[in-house]
Amino acid sequence: MNSHLEAGASIYFPKHGASHTGFAQEIREASCTNISGVPYSFEMMDHAGFRRHELPALRFMPVAGGRMQQALAETFRRHLADKSARFFMMYGQTEATARIPYVPPGELEGNLGSIGIAIPGGKLWLADEDGRPIEQNGEPGELIYRGPNVMMGYAHRRADLARAYEVADLRTGDIAKRDDRGFYSIVGRRKRRSRASA
Repeated sequence: MNSHLEAGASIYFPKHGASHTGFAQEIREASCTNISGVPYSFEMMDHAGFRRHELPALRFMPVAGGRMQQALAETFRRHLADKSARFFMMYGQTEATARIPYVPPGELEGNLGSIGIAIPGGKLWLADEDGRPIEQNGEPGELIYRGPNVMMGYAHRRADLARAYEVADLRTGDIAKRDDRGFYSIVGRRKRRSRASA
């Protein structure tokens, strides 16, 4: 929703959910150019026969909000490529308005287990337990993100809302590795809640 508002795009709210057989037809009639969802949304669409419908206005479909089964991701990647549309796989956290890296659609084939590279304007790196940057590819570390979409800070009381921007780096709490092309893959979790640092 944030990206649509930023671009001045329209947002369509369908009557039917992704699991309904009428969902795809409704999307077609509304001439929707993109459909975003979490992995379960794509599971429901697939069970409802979404791919049997022709959607000439559809240009891309992003997925985020959890790990998607690689077989299902490959199914939608191929389906959209056959329709000259694009499939975006993304990773994010609420503290960064939900988007941190993405896998460029042209790089998805054979790379479905990766979370990709930083979104434009952002920077990703790995840090060891002492917070030092990890330069060696293939070595695991905590995934750190810096970008204009990182939150201002945590508010614990009403007065905190008047404070200025306090956060520079978002420590995601996820353990990742970086390959030789600069693509990141999640390999574990440090703790449940992400942390931000000034």
